Amino acid sequence: MSAGDTNADGVPDLLILGVHFAYLVSGRHLEAADLADGNDDGVVELKDIARLADSWTLRVRHDWLAPSAILSGKGVGDLDGDGFADLAIGAQHEDSDFADDPGAAYFVSATDLPLLDAADGIQDGVVNLELIDQ
Repeated sequence: MSAGDTNADGVPDLLILGVHFAYLVSGRHLEAADLADGNDDGVVELKDIARLADSWTLRVRHDWLAPSAILSGKGVGDLDGDGFADLAIGAQHEDSDFADDPGAAYFVSATDLPLLDAADGIQDGVVNLELIDQ
């Protein structure tokens, strides 16, 4: 689904949602995402996304989610007025107490993605969503 233009390069970016992970792919670098596995076949290997420019893997700790929890998400426009589209990511049963936990929603400012990536001490293109509120 479209994430809007999260890096303000004039090209809409792509948000791919899956079990425990969401992937943000720069629209400008979509061809490079296809070629990252060595094949020009129109298939993007999700494991390669975090290595691409302006692209990110967004994750929630596995032990906080139901085993089959699929993240939901959407580009929500520019909520903070910085000129970049922002994201909302939902995680069902985000806490380990599945019965009493309806989940969590993370609002991610696109300009904060590099800082959020570094929050775990490793700049690897992977953003741990649970670190957002720390």
